[in-house]
Amino acid sequence: MTPKERLLALKKLLSREPSELLRRKVDYLLNNWPDDPSKKLAHKTADKTLDTWPPFRWTRFQGVQGETALLSPVYFEGLVSGKGFLTGLPQIVKCKRIFIPELVSDWNLGYVPYPGDEVFKWAKGKPKIAYATIVVNWPVNTKGELDDSNILNFKVQPLVLNVKQFLAFKEIYTLFGFEDSSIEVECLDTTYQDLTFGRIPESILKHPAIQTPEVLDRLEEEIRFVLKDLKTLLAYPYGLKQLKEILP
Repeated sequence: MTPKERLLALKKLLSREPSELLRRKVDYLLNNWPDDPSKKLAHKTADKTLDTWPPFRWTRFQGVQGETALLSPVYFEGLVSGKGFLTGLPQIVKCKRIFIPELVSDWNLGYVPYPGDEVFKWAKGKPKIAYATIVVNWPVNTKGELDDSNILNFKVQPLVLNVKQFLAFKEIYTLFGFEDSSIEVECLDTTYQDLTFGRIPESILKHPAIQTPEVLDRLEEEIRFVLKDLKTLLAYPYGLKQLKEILP
């Protein structure tokens, strides 16, 4: 298969087993396919463009080395049960996944659920456990403290965790709960997302500016947007059968 044929095969697969995020990226790449075969695909431009396309108003949380972030977990069982979207136990999505590189040119397909050793004909590295949840990323001032004057410019984002980070995240909940806690995140390395987690003994979600019907409605709407693609963010839902359709 030529690179373009692989991309067209992926487009056909997406018509049966859709991933909205991946579908939009494939369409962008096909519409901007370079006439000169020596030129690389505009996949990085596609990523930046997709981030601005509604309804995808969010981007994954990424720590920045030397900066402090303040987060509040907002994915609770009440979001699904209908008993109040910020009530119940915190929810985490878990996946054993493996990385598939170089689908087309230098564009990687990304992570898929680990389907067994046959995948190693395409995969890179070893399968690893990853977790994801949803958080509010609050605006901070130059001192890394909550910027009260700008608090409504919060971001609802997916947070992806490795096993070590998940255990630190879980420990805060186990010891203190999230009802009266927020999370302080320090990033030690931007490239590898080396994050450390600490507890702040107050819930920023209880701030008076947040506890209004209008802001809570906006918050719930944005959480639900992120939730739609939370599992796909961890791994595209393709097994060996689907991978054989799109990979050489």
